[in-house]
Amino acid sequence: MNGEVPRDLLGRVRATRKLPRDERGVVVPGNTVRGMARSNLERWLGPADYPSAHPRERQSGMPGGGKIFNPKPGEPGGVFCVKDLFGEASRKAGEKARASRVFFSDFVLPTPEAEKYVVKILPPGESFELEVARKGATFEGFLLGDGLKPWEIGMLAFALGYRGDKHWGVCLLGRYKRSDPHYGRVTFSIDDPRLESYYKEFVDHCRDKIGRVEEDRE
Repeated sequence: MNGEVPRDLLGRVRATRKLPRDERGVVVPGNTVRGMARSNLERWLGPADYPSAHPRERQSGMPGGGKIFNPKPGEPGGVFCVKDLFGEASRKAGEKARASRVFFSDFVLPTPEAEKYVVKILPPGESFELEVARKGATFEGFLLGDGLKPWEIGMLAFALGYRGDKHWGVCLLGRYKRSDPHYGRVTFSIDDPRLESYYKEFVDHCRDKIGRVEEDRE
């Protein structure tokens, strides 16, 4: 052998794109969920504080229409509530970075459950196997907040799909979330008896900013 792999062997070998794992089991990184939550709020809560000087259209493929604007100088509030909660790096000389006030742990599917719920499939038109978690798999994690107001906790629940009266809508997560409706559909839950009151405070606080939410299709 000269180190080359025969072409007929290459045709029979399939790479597998595996779900992340560590000693706890299969893991959805906390930053992945955090990024989804922030992205949801920036799309669902009306005008966002982006640095561009002019309005711009939303990116193609993003649910919901409309434009993103800078807040007008002198507007009350000063900082868009999503930036205040999730933080932001400095964008120009002399500007201070804003630290995040919320932490998402990793979400873990313990190994015994992973053995039951994780399967390999071959996506149509692809040459590799994809490892996925079947419907019914339950990942567990936690959130930590720094000085969060009740309405901000309600806003976090909204970002994760809470719609009031103990109903959690579907959120989209992962690589295939927009290309195939069979993948990337998740629902969250938060174990807190005060959640409904927090959510109502959020709705009262942001009522005129809440936009259409397309992920609510189940």
